[in-house]
Amino acid sequence: MLSEISTGELTIGYEFGSRLPKDDYQVKFLVPGRYEQYLQDRGESYYLLNVQDGPLTNSLRFKEAMEAFQPDYFLLSDVFTTEYSRSWSGISMKTLREYGIPLIGIDEYEYLSTNYTPDYYGGVFEKLPPLLEDCQYVVRNCPINLPKNGEASPRTFYFSLYRDGLGLSDADKEAVRGRLELHPNEKVVFFASSSWESINFHNSPFLLMLMKWVPLLLQHYMREVNERLTLVHVGPKPWELIDNPQLRYRHFDQLAPSEFDALLLSSDLFLTINAVSVTLSKAIFGSVPCLLFQNLKHIDFAKLEGRLAQMPDWYAAMASEVKEAYPFRAGFFGWFQLLKSVLRDNSYTDTYVEVPLFKPDEAVRLMRSYLFEEENIQELKLRQRNYVRQTAALDTPQIIMEKIREKSG
Repeated sequence: MLSEISTGELTIGYEFGSRLPKDDYQVKFLVPGRYEQYLQDRGESYYLLNVQDGPLTNSLRFKEAMEAFQPDYFLLSDVFTTEYSRSWSGISMKTLREYGIPLIGIDEYEYLSTNYTPDYYGGVFEKLPPLLEDCQYVVRNCPINLPKNGEASPRTFYFSLYRDGLGLSDADKEAVRGRLELHPNEKVVFFASSSWESINFHNSPFLLMLMKWVPLLLQHYMREVNERLTLVHVGPKPWELIDNPQLRYRHFDQLAPSEFDALLLSSDLFLTINAVSVTLSKAIFGSVPCLLFQNLKHIDFAKLEGRLAQMPDWYAAMASEVKEAYPFRAGFFGWFQLLKSVLRDNSYTDTYVEVPLFKPDEAVRLMRSYLFEEENIQELKLRQRNYVRQTAALDTPQIIMEKIREKSG
């Protein structure tokens, strides 16, 4: 796993590799140094590369690791970040192919059915090299993937990203609430962000303003809920805060994995703008109600002058700065078109509530509903449990590796 800005790929690789029985499999992770704590906390074995050391030093470290470990398979959490890492790691897909070892590539978003053409926020398209074609086997994590009826490929396998039973006991939740020093009826809202989600790859002024206003919009919606809330935000940069005496904001730039999970799984509501967030998936597997804020159409605020005159001053200020909003599914990355195939007829979309980011009345109504209206909360949790049971029945990593070993002889 050679991405230096996202833990999502590391999570997927860890969830697959860590579930292989230790008596039959020896797993070593190859990661940038910043993820050492993640693997240490989970008791996993690993080799480290250092981004600052450059490609020559890191490629030598990799060769030494290969000579010492002599793997039978490479599992690539993301073939594209592996290729992109060559500028500092010295490792590329060509490097790996030269070892003659079977490559197992993770296909997170059904790239094989998208013509390798992701679309970024603002309508910018990119043609990626078909790197998954270099892999002898492809593994798709569920969620967000889900096997489709009639789909069959001898080299493609599906596994449940998380195991069933992630939810915390009431006693464990109360212990977390005690650490947060919550009032008896205070609700906890959780939001997570990562470094990659704040990168403006194409220097779009529209995206820059969206990045500024998403935290402000969410805060305004929470203020309109008009109840005592604690917002737990885990991410590299704290938010600019608006005046809201009902909201306590707790920011953590990073947390130990066990504490992150405890805060997430004891929260009353999870908010995100990213449909492919692995934290969204974990919240769902832990029966936490989730709101996914999305924008599914192009909005030119200059054409909404009459409507804006009826909106609060803060909303008009947002419109004047954002100017135009573009469709997105994966937060600030966009990926509106890329994710159409994987989300179509996918029961994963039943496990969260989709909220239009730029519709304040609906956003506040849904936020209040899934914080305080028990019937709606329980109906959503039931849909989550049904999905988790369905997904947990997929082949385990152990069964997948047994099938791969049979095929590769």
